[in-house]
Amino acid sequence: MTTALAIAKSKNAQKHEESDQDYQDRMVKDVYLALEGKKKRTKKEEDEFSSLHKKILAFQIVNEGAISRTMADVDLQEAASRMYTDLSSEFGEMTPAKHLLLDRLVCAWNMATSYERLFKMIKYKVTEQEDSSLYMSYKHDKSSIKLMQETRKGMQTANDQIVRLTQALRDYSSPPLQVNVKNAFIAQNQQINQRSPKDLDNVQEPKK
Repeated sequence: MTTALAIAKSKNAQKHEESDQDYQDRMVKDVYLALEGKKKRTKKEEDEFSSLHKKILAFQIVNEGAISRTMADVDLQEAASRMYTDLSSEFGEMTPAKHLLLDRLVCAWNMATSYERLFKMIKYKVTEQEDSSLYMSYKHDKSSIKLMQETRKGMQTANDQIVRLTQALRDYSSPPLQVNVKNAFIAQNQQINQRSPKDLDNVQEPKK
């Protein structure tokens, strides 16, 4: 049984610069949009449309931060989506490894923000005054203090993840410079100085 995707591939060749997966993603998107735009779909087309929809969701999860966005607190989902987009620009051309780290980074940011919010809710007691103003006071009962301690641990864990993931993304984007040279030494100011083999013969070992 010939599918719409197979027909589309027969009419659209893979571009020279495209990987197999990029080509597959492009064809899936084109056919999905074409089927989505049809007013009436046959049973065969409906089944294929459902299958393509799953592939589109997989693409969004892997390449567009769908997990970090949907798992964020409801009022932070737009901010999470914006953060994913902005960070993608900061760390240059994205790779599967970068997408994975970036997804985890945005999730860690949301986790830290949620813990910060919870900590404030536990820490303060808010009461409304007669003039409708709000009065904040500290909570000092044992249960709130214990919960604050656990919340602080969660905040610290999330913040540590943010630091590690950010550094990992920077390492992927700007790998450390490696210098492989012969007849060279590095001065204390990290300046690389070149010596000729003849000069190296005259280098004296430090006195012990």
